[in-house]
Amino acid sequence: MHLTPISVAYFAQIVLMTITSVFLFYRSRQPASNVPLLRFSSASFAGMASILAAMLCDGALNAPWNLYARFWIMSLVALQSIPLFGLLYSIPSWDARYRREFVIVLLLSSARLLYEVYWS
Repeated sequence: MHLTPISVAYFAQIVLMTITSVFLFYRSRQPASNVPLLRFSSASFAGMASILAAMLCDGALNAPWNLYARFWIMSLVALQSIPLFGLLYSIPSWDARYRREFVIVLLLSSARLLYEVYWS
């Protein structure tokens, strides 16, 4: 790996996002907290740290190894959309009729994730 200013910046962001994710997950385990929001935030920060790690590998590795990281970036983006839709349907008090919509969105997100993993 090449040690460049960009790779150092990505690494610093990865470390900060990982620390923030662990802290938010720890806070969600305490009784007087908004558990769905804190768990979603923790998953978001962990997902972004994973994406940044793949971007770090993409920028710091020589060809052909950087291509592996480049393809995994889209898989990680697809993976991060699943907790996002889970949050959208869990925080407000949704009516039971929206359950079918949630299942459809979850299946489409999972299909996109499988498609991206297949191509990566």
